Amino acid sequence: MAEKFHPLVDISSLPTSVQDIAEVLGLTILEKLVAHFAGVELRIPHKLTPNHKLMVLGEEHAIALCEFCPNDTILVPISMAKKDMQGEVKRLEGLGLKRWEIAKTLGITQRYVRKLANSERKPKTQLDLFAE
Repeated sequence: MAEKFHPLVDISSLPTSVQDIAEVLGLTILEKLVAHFAGVELRIPHKLTPNHKLMVLGEEHAIALCEFCPNDTILVPISMAKKDMQGEVKRLEGLGLKRWEIAKTLGITQRYVRKLANSERKPKTQLDLFAE
């Protein structure tokens, strides 16, 4: 089956629409979905045909996706960008990972890891309208 998601990546940091897919089917299939269908509402068939557009993922991945969420429609995100990339970098640094390891884990450049690690977190400046 598909490769499992990297154990150091926090699944909740991914776009919500694909968290289950990442957790069950792995990062590889998710990366392929984003590469081929970014920004698309994708209907997953109950039964896969040989000429179905999902076949660009590779037969094994297409079948796995159809078995995992048949007759579903998923919103494929435009990118794999994390919701809080800076927080994720800081968390992984706290676990003792080197910056090159963080870059490889998150699928970003080491230069970007350095930029995020060295920058200060900006405080939330917008007021919550519904706070009590």
